[in-house]
Amino acid sequence: PTIHPEFDAFLAYAFKQNKDLQLFREFKLHTNAVVFGEARARRLVELANSAGGDPPCFRSIHFSIDSFSRESYLACKGADRREQVFQNVERFLQIRTELGSNIPAAHLAFVVQPDNAHEAGDFLDHWQQFFSRLGKDLDVCWDWPSGSRDAVYFRPLNSGDQDASDRLHANVCRALGIAGIGDSNRLRAAESF
Repeated sequence: PTIHPEFDAFLAYAFKQNKDLQLFREFKLHTNAVVFGEARARRLVELANSAGGDPPCFRSIHFSIDSFSRESYLACKGADRREQVFQNVERFLQIRTELGSNIPAAHLAFVVQPDNAHEAGDFLDHWQQFFSRLGKDLDVCWDWPSGSRDAVYFRPLNSGDQDASDRLHANVCRALGIAGIGDSNRLRAAESF
């Protein structure tokens, strides 16, 4: 949705109309963070903190990143935008911290696939170190994160060979130490697709 030229105005209007949570109680944004500049980041944090609700109405932004290196980003996404995406996500997190907020939560996605599986550990290390520098906690999940906390999450690729995708995902998560050792080649939460 962020590529629409009026996205920011539409979002501000929606939250203005949602007084006392009459229209919606929960809002999540999914983005690849390519079109996610400083003004937008600041506006989204402001909207999240003015939206009200307990838990907050504007709960999270899911950033689809899926790689650590430039080469893997290009292989997974088909575009050379790695530096721009990392810069945009990091700037959003810095702005949110500067404004003294923890909302909306940031969910940083890594869809495990053959072109990026080898760098899942680098991805996790990078974000753990970045959050540590901000003085923030970070959950690490082997499927969709729940709640309104910052998280890095690893999901399997939905593919034509789902068994192979699930097996690769399970092996990566076990190697990272975020999933128990077991016989199952499929790690999915109940609400996962």
